Amino acid sequence: MPTSYSIVIESRLRAPADRVWAHAGSWAGVNRELWPLVSITYPPAMARLDAIPLGRCSAAGCCSSG
Repeated sequence: MPTSYSIVIESRLRAPADRVWAHAGSWAGVNRELWPLVSITYPPAMARLDAIPLGRCSAAGCCSSG
């Protein structure tokens, strides 16, 4: 029988949760956090991560080396 594990990592932030989600819940925010390693393009209608239906591919990424 397979065993499953769960890992939880928490950080205390100096900003309200809605402000953090406004940044982290968008592709623009993801790009700011991951630049210069990853650049993700997305259609404008799906700029917010919560606007994307589950199971649907909505973005394309490019990883840089170096």
